[in-house]
Amino acid sequence: MPGLLELAGSLPGPLVRLFTFAPAGITIGRAQDPGRELDLPRLERDGVAWAARPTGGRAIWHEDE
Repeated sequence: MPGLLELAGSLPGPLVRLFTFAPAGITIGRAQDPGRELDLPRLERDGVAWAARPTGGRAIWHEDE
């Protein structure tokens, strides 16, 4: 099955993509430095996942969304 990127331009209309965060975690913006913005050793110790978004913005805690 092709991914969304492969389908770009061939879809008949707009596409809405919904997603959830399970377990809870943090996303940071493209311009943020994880080493400065996050307490990486604590996140690892506590098992909290994080990811960098390809877009801008600040850090966001995602839970029950």
